[in-house]
Amino acid sequence: MSSKNTIKLVITLSVIILLIVGIYIYGQSQKFNGPGEFELIIATESEEVLFQETISFNTGNTLYDVLQSNFAITCASKTYDLDPTCSASFNFFADGSNIDGKIILGIKGETFEVVTDWDKTYLAIQVYENNTYRLTTKGVSGYALTNGEKIRIIVTRVSGW
Repeated sequence: MSSKNTIKLVITLSVIILLIVGIYIYGQSQKFNGPGEFELIIATESEEVLFQETISFNTGNTLYDVLQSNFAITCASKTYDLDPTCSASFNFFADGSNIDGKIILGIKGETFEVVTDWDKTYLAIQVYENNTYRLTTKGVSGYALTNGEKIRIIVTRVSGW
């Protein structure tokens, strides 16, 4: 076999391998970011569970999208006052990109309501992993949902209060 044919064979095999890997990675990303269900828990500061249900989501939904669809939410205005219209957006940096996001101060369901003031309390977003809840590093607007996960939103006191 000539060296030209060997080079062509190596290039062809490399392209095929890269194509297979790309298809696999794309398929995995769709599996994690596609439609699904997650368990949502909303709790008071003393960990009293006010809401606990499995909620469905669609491809591309963020936690904010799902909360807005299922509850009456109150966001922070630019001055951190209560804003039931959620018209104010804040610029956040997550995963190497800027996100135009919301800060949720309150959530109201059919049988419960939690409202924080951002000064003394806030709504912490926690993800259940390895038999414990950990604080997520993303806000509601930047958090992409994963099928089967468990999320707890809990009223949390700001340190010093």
